[in-house]
Amino acid sequence: MKGIFSYDGFLGRLVNNSLDAVCMSFLWLLFSLPLFTMGAASTALYYTWHKVIRQEEGHLFRAFWHSFKSNFKQVTPAWLVFLAFYIIFPVNGYFAYAFYATDVMPLGLLIVIGVFAAVVMMHACWLLPYIARFQDTTKVAGKNCIYMMIMPFPVSVGLLIIFIGSVLLAVGVPLGIAFAPAVCAWLSNLILEP
Repeated sequence: MKGIFSYDGFLGRLVNNSLDAVCMSFLWLLFSLPLFTMGAASTALYYTWHKVIRQEEGHLFRAFWHSFKSNFKQVTPAWLVFLAFYIIFPVNGYFAYAFYATDVMPLGLLIVIGVFAAVVMMHACWLLPYIARFQDTTKVAGKNCIYMMIMPFPVSVGLLIIFIGSVLLAVGVPLGIAFAPAVCAWLSNLILEP
C-alpha cells in the first residue's frame, strides 16, 4: 500500500503526469496565441510529451522551449499553408452546403471538398510530429509524411479522429483547453512512436 501513494508509485506518477499535461497545454496555448506560431508550438508539445513524460528526460519548459526554437523556422512555412487550408475549408464547406441545400451543387462536390480537407488534416497530423522527432528538410519531411499517411491508412484515420476529438474537447467542454492539447499529443505519441 505504501508504494501506491509514494512519489514514484502509481498515484504519484498519475498526479505528476496530469499536472505536467496541464502545464504543457498551457505552454502550447501561450505559444500558439499568434496563430502563425501554432505549428512550432505543436511540434514542441509533441517533442516535450515524448522526451519529458514518456522517456522521463529533462525539464518540461526547457524541452518545450528547445523544440519550439529549433523547429520554428522549418515548421512555420508549412504551418502557414495548413492554416490557410484550415481557414478556407470551413468557408468552402459552408457555401458548398448552402448550395447543396438549394440544389445548386451536387452532393459529389461536397464530398470531394470534405475528403480533400481530411487529407490535408491527416498530412498535418503526420508532418508536425515528424518534424518534432527527425532532422530533415521540409520537402523531404513532407514527401515522407505522404508515404506514411498512405501506407498505414488506418493509423492516419486514427490520427484524424484524435485531432478532431481534441478540437471538439477544447471547444465543447469547459476548461477542455487545459487538457485537449496534451491529450492529443499523448494519443498521437501512443500511435506514432511504435
